[in-house]
Amino acid sequence: MKIAYFIGTLKKEDGVTRVLLALIDQARKKGIDSVIITGWAEDVSISPVPVIQVPSVIFPLYKAYRISVSGMRGFSKRLDEFKPDIIHLHSPDTIAWSALKYSKKHHIPIIATHHTDFCKYLAYYHLSILKPLVWLLLRRLYKQMNFTTTPSQVISQELIGNRIPNVHTLPWGVDLANFSPSFRSDDWRKEINKGQDKSILLCVCRLTWEKDLRTLADAYKLHRNKRDDFSMVIEGRTF
Repeated sequence: MKIAYFIGTLKKEDGVTRVLLALIDQARKKGIDSVIITGWAEDVSISPVPVIQVPSVIFPLYKAYRISVSGMRGFSKRLDEFKPDIIHLHSPDTIAWSALKYSKKHHIPIIATHHTDFCKYLAYYHLSILKPLVWLLLRRLYKQMNFTTTPSQVISQELIGNRIPNVHTLPWGVDLANFSPSFRSDDWRKEINKGQDKSILLCVCRLTWEKDLRTLADAYKLHRNKRDDFSMVIEGRTF
């Protein structure tokens, strides 16, 4: 089997990129060949499979993200040579519509994974007025998929509530090689807790407002006013 994965931007620290690379790693173990088509790759060496980069432009609202502008022209020849059995979308932007057009032309099954709550992000850019339009575009795209997956029941219900059919919940697993009790460090805990016996609350995310940092701050204040038996650690980058 061969799978062609489409993603708007391939960035090392991006959560969607990490999920995609984990999927590809598992696919390789099962003998499945893969290729990635993207509007921009920060570093192609992070991918264990070929990466096809197509022409793209910077997305004005979020300059760390790029959107493709070439249609099928940027990838069709190389994808014809690859001959994918399945197309899997990971970004519902311009590159997804190009992938959909290619799948229809060649009669290839196409699925999508919905990772990001784009409509929620609009409020942080004072663009809530565009929410109905975004849902309209998502609905038009996902209705043409064989099916769409999400990582949680909450996101699935949101898609279903917006009249998107064939939605399935497929939670991400935990990589026990990277997330293991064997990495526990008593010295680190003592340093964070200043020698006291406290629980540690850890938040790891991209440090931008659309990640609900205000809600995180409010939750911290609420708990801190009631108890003092924990420390909080925040890890992330502002990009």
